Amino acid sequence: MDNQEKIPAFGGFEPPESNYFKMPNIWTNLSAKMSEAEMKVVEYVLRHTWGFKEFGVSKRITLDEFRFGRKRKDGTRIDDGTGLCEKSVCSGISLAVTNGYLKVDTETTDRGRIVKKYRLRTPEDSQ
Repeated sequence: MDNQEKIPAFGGFEPPESNYFKMPNIWTNLSAKMSEAEMKVVEYVLRHTWGFKEFGVSKRITLDEFRFGRKRKDGTRIDDGTGLCEKSVCSGISLAVTNGYLKVDTETTDRGRIVKKYRLRTPEDSQ
């Protein structure tokens, strides 16, 4: 037997009565065409914007948070992040922006601390 930690079997999905958000129907078609990194990054932004009923809102999400999960004020993690390495997160973000799934708002007032905020691209962004 190897030294790998055994991951417990998934216990199943609970019926969506609380603690869920609506997934756009088009998501299945879009994600079928995406790389794993691109899909995970877009889904992560989806969860942290639309999942909190914040439509059209840009959220600051750091590379660390994309990788390991967003943090609460006390430093504990809200979730497990995407599970991707830094290079894959950067690649996923780049692809998602290039392919029109995400918008990135960049604050460069302090060149030493560039802040990036992410949101889903909507039809209004094309106008």
